[in-house]
Amino acid sequence: MDQINEFPLVSVILSVFDGEKYLRECLASIEASDYPHLELIIVNDYSFIR
Repeated sequence: MDQINEFPLVSVILSVFDGEKYLRECLASIEASDYPHLELIIVNDYSFIR
C-alpha cells in the first residue's frame, strides 16, 4: 500500500489572531509531527499588522 492511501491527508487550519509571538513555536510544533501527510492552512486576519 502506498503512503498516500496508508496515511490520509489531514488538514490543519491555523487561524492567527494577534498571535505573532506564538506563531513560530506553533509552526515548529506542527512541523515536528511525525505524521507524513499534512496540509497546513494558515489564515491571517491581519490583527498584528499595525
